[in-house]
Amino acid sequence: MLEDPGTLSSFNWMNIHLYLTSIWTLAPFVAGFAFSMAAAHLFIPSLISTGDLPNTANKFRLPLTAFALVLLIPIILLLINAVNMWMRVGDFWPRFLI
Repeated sequence: MLEDPGTLSSFNWMNIHLYLTSIWTLAPFVAGFAFSMAAAHLFIPSLISTGDLPNTANKFRLPLTAFALVLLIPIILLLINAVNMWMRVGDFWPRFLI
């Protein structure tokens, strides 16, 4: 039988708050990264090959890829922060990976 979690202190609630903040802050960065990569490597080449965009639109692929790579930095940092905060759940719920 699983144990009930211990009483949550203010410190525990602060850790939960930081974890959830990291996760919610992560979402727009991931969406921006996905859109930039899709635009640079999916939409633009497809529209150029069908003739809907001129060949000069190819020059936007590199800046969009660079922007996506810049967005990758906060994504990695927020993921590391979220994992660190999630590991602190073990302070009051010892078997959280079940």
